[in-house]
Amino acid sequence: MLDHAAQHDAAQQEKRTQKEHAKWVLPLGINLGVFAVYLLIAPPAWVVMNPIEAASIEEQTDNMRLAIYMQASVWTPIANNTANFR
Repeated sequence: MLDHAAQHDAAQQEKRTQKEHAKWVLPLGINLGVFAVYLLIAPPAWVVMNPIEAASIEEQTDNMRLAIYMQASVWTPIANNTANFR
């Protein structure tokens, strides 16, 4: 038992060295970062950017009314039945 405790203490006192990263990781990260900045600043013709157009105010209003109605129709019966579980 004491031998095992001594081995455990010795193992804890030994410093573990960190595993080194592969040498290709840093250049790859730098190259990908530079490429991403290039695509953001001066996108070439083959980069297609499609901005998402906002829905019209009328459509947003209709969708909000529908969402409120659906939420009320789902949660109202559940809220009324909570008394049965007390």
